[in-house]
Amino acid sequence: MDFYYSASTGRFYAAGLVSPEELPADAVRISEEYRMKLLVELTEDQQIVGDGHGLPIIVDKKYSWEDAQAIALSRLNDYHRVRVKRRIPFGDYSFAISDESVKDLMVAAQAAAFLPDEPIVLKVGEDVYQVEPEKFQELVRNVLAASRQASKVFAGHRTAIQALTDPSAVIKYDYKAGWPE
Repeated sequence: MDFYYSASTGRFYAAGLVSPEELPADAVRISEEYRMKLLVELTEDQQIVGDGHGLPIIVDKKYSWEDAQAIALSRLNDYHRVRVKRRIPFGDYSFAISDESVKDLMVAAQAAAFLPDEPIVLKVGEDVYQVEPEKFQELVRNVLAASRQASKVFAGHRTAIQALTDPSAVIKYDYKAGWPE
């Protein structure tokens, strides 16, 4: 089935489902293969527009500086949330770094201060750990160090994004670099 593309509406129309009278005046006929090629190759930072003859082509989206900043910072925030939820291997345990896990650790650390020689029972989400005091202190240090490192990387990326003045550079900024493994 062939399609029509209208640059004025930015839409595709299926040839058999729309009468010629219903098509915008600038609609041009294209093959299904060409339409599918465009849709497969399209990325989130691109858009389909009409060229000088009205044929659909892929171009980079044009963003205002404010929109580019908002998009880049949103992507950075989302990626940071994914990165901080990674799990730190620790002996027989695996511990997730997140705001919640750090809070759980601090609660357990306060309880451990009152019973310095007793094993610490640490409940994180559905997981329950029993950890010897010296191992618990090591776990706290490792998790807090990883959390601080991730926060530093996040702050560095945020500062770098905010310093960029070209919207296309902001959109193309590599916010995935530099994170701890």
